[in-house]
Amino acid sequence: MKNKYPNIVRVLVALAMVISLVAVIAAPVGAQSVDAVVLSPNKASVTAGYTVTITTTLPLNAGDSITLEFPEEVTLPSVIDDDYALVDGKPVTANPSVDQAEDTVTITLASAVAAGTFDVALSQGAGIKNPSIAKKTTADDPTVTSPYEIDVSTSVEGPIGAREFMIIPTYKLSKSSGTYSDMITVTGVGWPKNSAMLVLGGVGGSGMTEDDGTFSIMCLAKESAAVNCIDGEGHGTPTSSNNYWTTVVEPTFTLKAKVEVSPTSGNVGSKITVKGYDFTPGEQININGITMGGQNWGPAVAVDLASLDGRGANDDFEIELDCLHTIKRSQTIQVIDSAGKSASTSFFINAPTLTVSPPNASPTSWVTITGQYFAAGDKIPVNNSFGAGGQFGGIWMGLPDPGAASWNRTAIDIDASGTWTVSIKVPLEAAEGSYELIGWSEKGTTGKALFVVGERALSLQPSSGPIGTKVTITGSDMTEGSEIPLNKLTFAGIGWNDDDAADIDSQGNIEPITLEVPKNVPTGPNKVKAEDKGPDGKFGNAADDADNIASEGSFEVTQPTMAVTPTKGYRGDTISLSGAGWVPGARGLVTVEFGGDVMLVTTPNSEGKFSAQFVIPSDADDSELISADDSFGNKARDITFLLDDPELMVNPESGPVGTEALLTGKGFQPRTGVAELKIGGATILPTSPLITDQLGAFTYTFTVPGLAEEAQTIETEIGDDTATTFFTITEAPDTVESATSSIADQLVRVWGYNAVDGWQMYDPADTIGSDLDGLIDGRGYWMKVSEECTLVYLGKSINLDSGWNLIGW
Repeated sequence: MKNKYPNIVRVLVALAMVISLVAVIAAPVGAQSVDAVVLSPNKASVTAGYTVTITTTLPLNAGDSITLEFPEEVTLPSVIDDDYALVDGKPVTANPSVDQAEDTVTITLASAVAAGTFDVALSQGAGIKNPSIAKKTTADDPTVTSPYEIDVSTSVEGPIGAREFMIIPTYKLSKSSGTYSDMITVTGVGWPKNSAMLVLGGVGGSGMTEDDGTFSIMCLAKESAAVNCIDGEGHGTPTSSNNYWTTVVEPTFTLKAKVEVSPTSGNVGSKITVKGYDFTPGEQININGITMGGQNWGPAVAVDLASLDGRGANDDFEIELDCLHTIKRSQTIQVIDSAGKSASTSFFINAPTLTVSPPNASPTSWVTITGQYFAAGDKIPVNNSFGAGGQFGGIWMGLPDPGAASWNRTAIDIDASGTWTVSIKVPLEAAEGSYELIGWSEKGTTGKALFVVGERALSLQPSSGPIGTKVTITGSDMTEGSEIPLNKLTFAGIGWNDDDAADIDSQGNIEPITLEVPKNVPTGPNKVKAEDKGPDGKFGNAADDADNIASEGSFEVTQPTMAVTPTKGYRGDTISLSGAGWVPGARGLVTVEFGGDVMLVTTPNSEGKFSAQFVIPSDADDSELISADDSFGNKARDITFLLDDPELMVNPESGPVGTEALLTGKGFQPRTGVAELKIGGATILPTSPLITDQLGAFTYTFTVPGLAEEAQTIETEIGDDTATTFFTITEAPDTVESATSSIADQLVRVWGYNAVDGWQMYDPADTIGSDLDGLIDGRGYWMKVSEECTLVYLGKSINLDSGWNLIGW
């Protein structure tokens, strides 16, 4: 605790100086005092408002101040807004001054306050936080040696006194009600540090407080009662053995009744044990005091409460009931005793189910139907006259039809687990579509499953291919022992079995029959349909056909394919073909035509594929169609072949004047004379006629004339066709003579070697025998000179000794 009177020495010194200078002024009658300190709230560790009532003997003027010194356990904010401060009910105009180091708040008055008793108030919004540990004032508890207090002084009178105040602890429950043995968390603030804590009353438990006086203790729910706490010093709340903290509010815990069911799920009609605990002692469960899903469930006679849990009071019960029939699966079971106390729990009723395997089938097919979660010992009855005598039940496709027959022709027993199964035929009269299949028991329990009645399906193998494909047709679920008459097996509406009727065996299966896909049917899916004679063996008019059964399938007629490479070229080029999807073998010979002329006939392999080649004929037009078809009428998509533009090529593509070059042309008009042939505008046509061959091609060798050293255009005109290319004229290479002109008087001979030409020689004295035309960069040469000299070429010098020298050029 800091000095409560920090200004007293200064005040005494000031008074001594005044006395020495002037006459003493008599003080007014009365005494200074701090009359009261009121906190709102006064709970530990919360932000609170502080109202301090003081009495002064001297008036305070505007600009004077009042200082409140708080205990160090109080947490002051760094700033307090003047909106949260009042003196004698009047606002102040400046923010109070906060000194956190000295734990003081100084308020400067905006107006005068007369001497006497008045309040200094700092509201909760000022942000002053109460101490974290609870303490009583000295008057309330003489054992507390250091209670919390506030010292007050004014700038006029100095210290005027101090007043104690009390901080109380608090605690709360995680929930205020629950069933016996529920875990309830009790948390507290403001209790002694590191102290043992005992929780008693409605919930019970024990634990320790933390360094900051807080605790969190897991407790068990016990009874409906107030919950009290006792700390390690024996101090307790009002209803404890030592009601030390008489002003602490004790929370109350309410014990709820509890209902349990065993099992928690079951079938309609199954036995359920219902137990209840902690209802009103001495009361009873009235008739129909137990409901399931809002329906009266029991008991049939009132049941007195007894003690089942060993905790003394007669507040429990146990009863066994049968599960009700209801549509909802999840049900609430509620119990209300004769005093009105209630509890509830949930029970899940297993939904009766149906499964059908397979989930879709055609009429007269066998399916297996299984039911589960029905009432034990119940049955699925036969219902040939729905509604007669109030009877109902059976297996139905959709809602039952009065007067109609159910699918099952015998009753089906349901076993002790609520399960039943039956193998049954889909009725002959069942129409195609999706239905809700219902299994309906005598007791009214129903299970449902989605079932699809499909059309009778023909099996076609294969199910796709070109016209002429051999297809094997089979089927089932037809009229036993009947037949499919001639042309009543149809393909795209065309009679297909025009030679033989198709027999149906005693099981309703169509005996396999193999037919070719007929000609003149469209590509894409085509309906295949078979219709039998029916049980009466008749076919021909509406009366006869009433019992006939039809079965359908689908066959996709495909178009064979052909690929061509390339699709653009010249007369005489070779074309490669590949085909797929044709009728295999010699039955499916494929004819390939070019521009309407037959090029070849080929046989597809066992997979219906072929590959072939042919040469573009010399009379081909600029655009021609390539087509392929067979004797069945199958035809591939036509492919267009285009003749490429005429092309002119020269080899080599560059060289000096005098170079001999080979000119090649192709794609021109066959057997047509070359009307014009120029390079750089200069004609190079031969004197004799130059004519293209039967494919429109020609070759011609010419000598490059003396033109400028640059790219020169070569152009030709043949009939209506023109074409161009380029030849680049380059500078003529140096000769050996020009390259060695700087040593012409000393040079005797030069030898050179390369892998293509072998050894070559240059001799200035033997120009006829010399065959070395020039010196090439990067090669080595032997040079013989008559005396020591220097070879100068393109600014470079090579020193040569008399005789033979090997140099790199």
